[in-house]
Amino acid sequence: MSAAFATPTTGPAVWISREQVLRLTGYTPRWLEAQVSAGRIVSRATKNKLANGRPERQYLLGSLPAEAQAKHLGAKPAALQIAGPALVMPLFATTPPAPNRTQLTDAADIAQADERYAILEPLFDFRANPGRYAAHQVGGQPVNSEARLLLWIAAQRKISVPTLKRWKARYAAGGWAALADRTRTDKGTSRYFSRYPDAAMLAAYVYLEQRQSVQCAWEAIRRDHQMLGVPADDLPSYETVRAALQSITPALKILAREGATRYREMCAPYIRRGYTEYANQIWLSDHALHDVEVMNDLFPEQPFGTPIRLRLTALLDYRSRYLVGYSWAWEGSSRSIGTAMRRAVSQFGPPESFYCDNGKDYLKVAKGAIPAWLRESGMAPADWYRQELAGLEKLGLMARLDIAVTHCIVRHPQSKHVERFFRTMHERFDRKWPTYTAGNPSRRPDLTEAAMASHRKLMRHGQVERSQHPRASMFIACFVAWLEEYHSTPHSGVGMDGRTPAEVFAAERNPNQKPVPEPHLLAMMLAERETRTVMEGSITLANRRYVGYDAESYDAMHRRNRTQVIVAYDPLDPEAVAVLDEDGCLVTWARAECFQAQSNALAGPAIAASMAARRHLEKQDRATLRGITLAARQIGATSEVEHLAATAADSFANSPSLPQSLDGALTHRTFTADAPKPHETKLHSGDIADRLAARLRRQQA
Repeated sequence: MSAAFATPTTGPAVWISREQVLRLTGYTPRWLEAQVSAGRIVSRATKNKLANGRPERQYLLGSLPAEAQAKHLGAKPAALQIAGPALVMPLFATTPPAPNRTQLTDAADIAQADERYAILEPLFDFRANPGRYAAHQVGGQPVNSEARLLLWIAAQRKISVPTLKRWKARYAAGGWAALADRTRTDKGTSRYFSRYPDAAMLAAYVYLEQRQSVQCAWEAIRRDHQMLGVPADDLPSYETVRAALQSITPALKILAREGATRYREMCAPYIRRGYTEYANQIWLSDHALHDVEVMNDLFPEQPFGTPIRLRLTALLDYRSRYLVGYSWAWEGSSRSIGTAMRRAVSQFGPPESFYCDNGKDYLKVAKGAIPAWLRESGMAPADWYRQELAGLEKLGLMARLDIAVTHCIVRHPQSKHVERFFRTMHERFDRKWPTYTAGNPSRRPDLTEAAMASHRKLMRHGQVERSQHPRASMFIACFVAWLEEYHSTPHSGVGMDGRTPAEVFAAERNPNQKPVPEPHLLAMMLAERETRTVMEGSITLANRRYVGYDAESYDAMHRRNRTQVIVAYDPLDPEAVAVLDEDGCLVTWARAECFQAQSNALAGPAIAASMAARRHLEKQDRATLRGITLAARQIGATSEVEHLAATAADSFANSPSLPQSLDGALTHRTFTADAPKPHETKLHSGDIADRLAARLRRQQA
């Protein structure tokens, strides 16, 4: 007990009201009820009724703390004076010493010892204050002995008397710490399998290595008991085998029965990094397959309405969890990464570091990029990528943007928390759609199964327009809207302090942020490259013809006719390409050719513009030729014929006839013209008309 009590051994019992108790002790009503329930304060019901219909209760003054008793009777704290025969009792009764809680370290053991100590507390106080329990009765008799007090405690606490005696003996022998149950020395071991270790090994082998059930392990022991040295009359029960196998550590069971991947995800230890970096300093990237089936209306390589699950390529800012870039593809690749990078870099500028996995697509975009650890060491040369790979076409886009790359641990998804964003996306966005696939056929909703079957049936009958599947374009538009909501929602992650991703991204931007590259430079750095030959002022790429944008680009393409150029392009945005020379410098931009309608009214202006461009180019080339001719004539140049004539001029200087050396070099025969025969005289068109008219008149006559 936290306070001692003094109760007179003689004299009448004094009962006081609830209000008086609260005033004397300073207790709250709730704490007073707790003290009564614990048996520390004695109360009784009276015949008076309260407003709620319950009987009014009175409380024994002698069961209150000594200070409250002295305050009520007006006595000094040193002694308690009772009317009647002169009697002075000590104020503080003898109580057991306060428990030493340093003897136990486990929180459960400490709680158990405290609970049992509180139950035994009346026993410790009884010898010093036997009168305070006289108001209680057990079996119709007042509690005036330790035996009856044990019966009363047992009835109040619903605990048997032998258990109370055992606890009391343990307390007497070992103090407060002995009230907590001791851990069994053989906990976690099987006494049966300690006698037959070979049987234990066989059970573990069948259950763990063979991934069989407890039933199979039990049957294996019974089947091979002679080999294991287990007598037939001492075979284990099923429950013995089950209990032993259940005592195997969960980590070992997961590794053996579910595989290394599951083991690493659930049991392998990991470290957590802080968030001391700036926003837009480190980007994380990966692909994720949406758990929603949609109908294709975006990808021309597949028929309209084909059921697909879009694959998202995401670029996530490490510090703020803000999605800076994204793109969708049929399958994630280096092309989708490049498209997402172009969107992100053009809006926010390039980061200092890029964190990704070890897939082929990410290895491709990271080719030639400086490792992050080397840049941080201060040992990296300034012209790293030039020393690594000389040609621009051999570099990945990270090297072109001067972004350091860090690859995560192989087959270790916890090392990049973009996976946490994907889980949020699946839970908060994908689940909203009626064609939600759950990512696993075994958990796929029945509604989705029915929608998928209906969509495929409509496709076979050419009625895909009637399908309830959402279109891919609408799905992407809804994701962009949801993403804005995600960016504006408070985040509970580490380092976020309840702020939204948009707030953190705006407030903690990198002070050393690289500038956003010029659009044409960014396009050339992020695009893929192929070599093509300019033919008739155009290039052909992926079965599409690309021509100039305007007169200036037409001129640039025309000057490159019949020469090889490097075409830089984004496969996911094929409407425009950059034409580079062999040194990687921009020549011009080209656009995909648009087919003209057959109608003269619509195609006429386009044809006129094309013909004007052709005449302009030809006129320009002719002017160039004339300029060359005039310039050459001005410096005294002669044509090849003139040069030959000048050479032969000496032969004709003295005689206008052919030189004698050429006599007999000419041969010929006499030409005779045959006279035309009468029947072969050629008729003119007028004669033919006259003859036809005469024939018609004869037929009519």
